Amino acid sequence: MQRAIFLLVLVLSVLFSNIIYGQAPGAVPNDSLYDKLEVLPISLRDLEGIPDKNDDLLKYCHTPSHQGRLPSCVAHAVANAVSIAYAVKCDLGKQSDPLFSASFLYNQISKDKLGDSHQVHDETEGCTWLEIIAGLEYAESHGICGLQSFKNSLSTCKKAPSQSVIEEAANFRIKNYWKVFELCDSGKLDIIRYFVSINAPVLVGINLTESYWDLKNNLGQQLWDPTSAEATPESMLHAMVVVAYDEDSFTLMDSRGTNWGKDGS
Repeated sequence: MQRAIFLLVLVLSVLFSNIIYGQAPGAVPNDSLYDKLEVLPISLRDLEGIPDKNDDLLKYCHTPSHQGRLPSCVAHAVANAVSIAYAVKCDLGKQSDPLFSASFLYNQISKDKLGDSHQVHDETEGCTWLEIIAGLEYAESHGICGLQSFKNSLSTCKKAPSQSVIEEAANFRIKNYWKVFELCDSGKLDIIRYFVSINAPVLVGINLTESYWDLKNNLGQQLWDPTSAEATPESMLHAMVVVAYDEDSFTLMDSRGTNWGKDGS
């Protein structure tokens, strides 16, 4: 198999919530690791003339995956970003499912973190929250296999891939990943818009607020518009992928399936 080369960019956001809900988010914040990442340089000229609206990446996006009961949003966000980037690179067009397996990534990292405690009776016990950078590091060092080789699970992190699947994953390592700004930088939204406008999916970690949960399909909300009044000192970080924007908002691919927001975004 040909090794895939991907462009992945990483940003963090600033809203907070201490609300705990039945469906787990699953990302662990780590500003010190983020600070050590290399910044992908862009110039002021790059930021000039950014279109007010861009949804070109949507034609390479798949149906959003579903993390189910697991706190596996990091693995889904990485797998989703890799799938989109690979579809752009190979001009594959829109896919019905992600090309790459979030559960492979999540299960392998969970096994490495848990060691012997990975062999517990409850299928979700020990399925751990992940740092975003841990997901990227694994995809860079070990790769990620195709979804057809290792199906995503809604309820367990205990299934182990075969040796042939591990070898397949090694053929699909990301070449590199970068952050696109320092946490103290201004103009973050324009920087995100720039990368999306050049067909680079942007992996983001966003601290959830209570209104995020109104995006459940049965509540009829499609736009998440958090306010500063919702912010609290405690963080519950959730990883997603920015895939489009307009003058007033961003479209983020989530990992809640299609019954969330607008068809899963």
